[in-house]
Amino acid sequence: MARLIWLHDESLSVPDWAQPHDQLVYIWDPVYLQNQAWSFKRWRFIYQCLCDLASNASVSLHILEGPAPKVLERYTPQFDDKLHLISPRDPILETYLHQVCAQLAPGVSFQWHTQPTWLTPPTVMPQGFFKFWKQVTSQL
Repeated sequence: MARLIWLHDESLSVPDWAQPHDQLVYIWDPVYLQNQAWSFKRWRFIYQCLCDLASNASVSLHILEGPAPKVLERYTPQFDDKLHLISPRDPILETYLHQVCAQLAPGVSFQWHTQPTWLTPPTVMPQGFFKFWKQVTSQL
């Protein structure tokens, strides 16, 4: 049976374990987005990543708008009643995802997957992307 994979702003690609019949979903949740201090450029970046993913993905992607619990409750029964998520690193996003999961129907279960790691982050995060990039380019 097809699986429902919920993408978020730290997971904007097809997971390695996804199958062609699985369904990716990204939810533009107005409550979550209003609580983020994102610029228009960040929103546009996420949207462009999703558009690129939709045109090149080996699985189907749906971009939906609305409160995440309501959207997922409508969508989840069409799949294996298990919601698949990539564990985020951002504590705000992690709290939000857990809050949404807690609001879903009792019959919906969750499977958390670890995020692939391409770089070992510095122990002390430098100010600004350029300094960060100089520290991690040797790992690529």
